[in-house]
Amino acid sequence: MAVTSPEHKLLCKIIATGDMATVLKARLKPKHFTNQAIRRVFEDMVAFNAEYAAPPTLDSVRADHPRFEHVEVDEPIDYLIDRIRNSRRTALTEIGLNAAVEALVEQGDTDHALDIVRALISKVSEDIPVGTDFNWARTVDDRLATYRAYAEREEGELIGLPTGFPSLDRLTLGLQAGQMVTLTGLEKSNKTTTLLAITRAMHAVGARPLLFSFEMSAMEISERLDSFLAGISQRKLRGGELNELEWKRLESAMRKLEGLGDYIIAEDPSARMTLDNVQAKIDEYKPDAVIIDGAYFFVDAISGEQQTPLAMTNISRGIKRLAARNGLPFVVTTQALRSKLGTNGLTSGSMGYTSAFAQDATLALGVEQTDDPMFYKLKVLAGRNVPKDEWFVRLDWDSGSLIEQTGDPFGEEVADDVPAYAGW
Repeated sequence: MAVTSPEHKLLCKIIATGDMATVLKARLKPKHFTNQAIRRVFEDMVAFNAEYAAPPTLDSVRADHPRFEHVEVDEPIDYLIDRIRNSRRTALTEIGLNAAVEALVEQGDTDHALDIVRALISKVSEDIPVGTDFNWARTVDDRLATYRAYAEREEGELIGLPTGFPSLDRLTLGLQAGQMVTLTGLEKSNKTTTLLAITRAMHAVGARPLLFSFEMSAMEISERLDSFLAGISQRKLRGGELNELEWKRLESAMRKLEGLGDYIIAEDPSARMTLDNVQAKIDEYKPDAVIIDGAYFFVDAISGEQQTPLAMTNISRGIKRLAARNGLPFVVTTQALRSKLGTNGLTSGSMGYTSAFAQDATLALGVEQTDDPMFYKLKVLAGRNVPKDEWFVRLDWDSGSLIEQTGDPFGEEVADDVPAYAGW
């Protein structure tokens, strides 16, 4: 019996954690196990759970399979399930495509080859879990309790985590569990700065962000966060040009971080991460939100490709699954393309690589430059439960301030400013 295979590791993980429910919920079947010995053990474990309404112990497994070797397993159970499922899909695809090629090339039978491909697609689709079932008619009490909680909120209280932009928070009631928020824009359009403002607003209320960065180092991100937090120039901070008052303001602002929760920055300058690495970091740090600056830098673990339409579609769908599986809001950035701008600028269709980033998003946001480098637009491009809208944001690097405008700064009348986040 191979002791290093995901199949064997999964059985050991079930025994160690007693978590048979996750495996059954994922609809993993004996057909997914290629090793016959392991498959028989799994069949008996499922039968044991069905008969006794409890997961099998190591002793109960060894009663029927005395040579079963138990090993310690570090990987999360969901990761092992995905590995097993992907292996089966790969095997099915290879068999189907080989049969289709044989029918087309060796037999010259195009219709038969197409039939094989259709059957292959159907077979692989059947093997993909389609979510969870919800009984609307039998969950009345639960929903009523939720609706009462809505009504008992204080005025202005959010359901989810704040974005730091008051108008956006009023529309969304905060970023909530399982949501995927996509932030897009052209190059150098302040996507990262906007993203960091969102993370700071979350962190300020006690949430623990987990930020994945591919282009900026952890120190570069820290410098930008610290300068905005203290309301000082990042250029002066980097150049060692702060005066005594600015030094005191910086130290005072940074000391306040010691009373808050963790803020983890996972940097990957080599851009070789996959979504499996994201899940591993989630398991390690238990964050309240996941932030990804540059989702297009991930390597697709399924195809092995990077920055291709297929890879980016798989990445987008994978991020959506991670958000739902972990019950966390995910905020990710991706590039927009000039060739896909609409007559009024950014739209949800402006995102590059794949349309999946717009289709999968609960909320699609855009950042758009103006003719004045101190102002940019924050736009709601699409949302399942929110209307389209847009606001101007004033960004002053010298004073380390990010300020949402309540009016059009280019109009005749300028309304009072609203800080996007106190201290920014």
